[in-house]
Amino acid sequence: MSNNLRRSLIITLVALMALTVLGAMGCKPKVIEETVTPKNPFEEKGSMARLGWQADYPIMDNFLFPLFMSTSGDNKAFYGNPAVDAKLTEARKTADRDARIKLYQEIEKMVGEDQPLIALVNYRHLRVGSDRIRDFVFNSVSLGSFESAWIAPDKAATTPVSGGTMSMYIAEPLFIDPYDGQESEGIQVINCLFDSLVEADPATFEIKPAAAESWTANEDQSVFTFKLRQGAKFSNGREVKAGDFKYAWERICNKDNASTISYHLLPVQGAEEMISGEASSLAGVKVVDDFTLEVTLTQPMADFIYVASHPSLGPVPKDEVDKDPKKFLDNPIGNGPFKMSEPWKHEQYIKLSRNDGYYGKKPYLDAVNFKIFKDEETAFTEFEAGNLDFTQIPSGRIADVKKKYGESDDGYKVIPGKQSLFGQELSTYYIWFNTSNRVNKDNPLAKPEVRKAISMAINRQAICDKVYEGTRVPATGAVPSGMPGFQENAWPYNKYDVEAAKKMLADAGYPNGEGLPAMTLAFNSGSGHEDVMALVQADLKVIGIETTQDPHEWAEYTGTYLK
Repeated sequence: MSNNLRRSLIITLVALMALTVLGAMGCKPKVIEETVTPKNPFEEKGSMARLGWQADYPIMDNFLFPLFMSTSGDNKAFYGNPAVDAKLTEARKTADRDARIKLYQEIEKMVGEDQPLIALVNYRHLRVGSDRIRDFVFNSVSLGSFESAWIAPDKAATTPVSGGTMSMYIAEPLFIDPYDGQESEGIQVINCLFDSLVEADPATFEIKPAAAESWTANEDQSVFTFKLRQGAKFSNGREVKAGDFKYAWERICNKDNASTISYHLLPVQGAEEMISGEASSLAGVKVVDDFTLEVTLTQPMADFIYVASHPSLGPVPKDEVDKDPKKFLDNPIGNGPFKMSEPWKHEQYIKLSRNDGYYGKKPYLDAVNFKIFKDEETAFTEFEAGNLDFTQIPSGRIADVKKKYGESDDGYKVIPGKQSLFGQELSTYYIWFNTSNRVNKDNPLAKPEVRKAISMAINRQAICDKVYEGTRVPATGAVPSGMPGFQENAWPYNKYDVEAAKKMLADAGYPNGEGLPAMTLAFNSGSGHEDVMALVQADLKVIGIETTQDPHEWAEYTGTYLK
């Protein structure tokens, strides 16, 4: 039992005792209802909200724990199931890999019976690169291999040469400081600036050395010891030491920083206490010496080594943050293959240059320029004009791009004449339900039957065909295909069945949608989301549910509306 829960129980018992005593004295205490403060605008006034989930590391836990654990900050549905919480905890401490995967498969099916969100489609890349870039791979977790890329001096070049700048489109990130590296755009930059203890090979999922040259775990996998590379430096020239990792992880868990990614560190002893404000340091992270970091977990977790590969868990130089915390937000100093060339120019660009002091193989590129546009249509126009090397393919342009630029053989690597990428991503396009009844006690979406009816009413194949031109496939569960442990048709209510949807809606007390309020479909504008939501709207209207679109700019959407 956590300290917070114990404290709540004590307060409740004391209150009940006080009411009993006052009643015996003839007093009639007045109970004042507590005013509910919504967690965010979505809970206050939203119905459904689009958000994708990209794997941070290739394990089922990375989808199931953050999305469906009742205490997770990424559980946007306000969903809670004690049985799911208990089984997630059990799975994390199961040492045998096959047994662990089996538990996660059971969890996925349990959540499917509650349907807290709509798993819509499994992502595939919709990207295209210029014919001047070589050896650039955009992998299954949507990170670019800028460290291996090079710019060809002519079309016939096959031998890597140093020099040049590669440019890539991103939307305005929320953060590029790793303490809150929470979404795809910021992580793209963080991955260039910082190296974590280890890295997961995107093709084989094998864990490989990064800032740590070696590591060991005790027999029950509750204590991990990492040996850091000696001589590895930050881009400011200072040597990276074990204390820099401890400080970085404590920044993430510090309650005052309100990081949305602190859940990654919940397995570590002391993380829960730091996040709640009951402690000021991570008791489970010990600096044994300058180059040895010992991490003790609250319970065994064999997959923790994957957690340690997250790009935002790299080291941070405390001395640089202390000089000017606000400056570090826009001009972070890391230990990765690239460094900031200048502070982030918001809404315009983020410019990086090669870190010549990097401990690993030096990049060929002189620089990387992340160009920020509000939508992929504008970015694609810049790409066509020759002003951008890598970008998203806008909705409705997929067939034209394939014909003009050719299609990559493996879906991930850009080769001249085979420049468009459609490789499978470890990610899923979701629509979250607002299941909370704290603000609206009569919220119909608090009923699983209503959520299941909505899910069955949506024609996912039509979305894949009409919006994504056949390049994506319908999702059949929370975990995407390609993930170890993936199971086809894990969620029975993902099937398209209009008549079953109508019946379930009627059984829930809303025949033909009668009695249901108009609902909102919130999403970040651009990237074809308007087209997806239009199809969803049309499908829901068939079963009697009226909806309106509620578009938002990306930074406001994830930073305020859903935060």
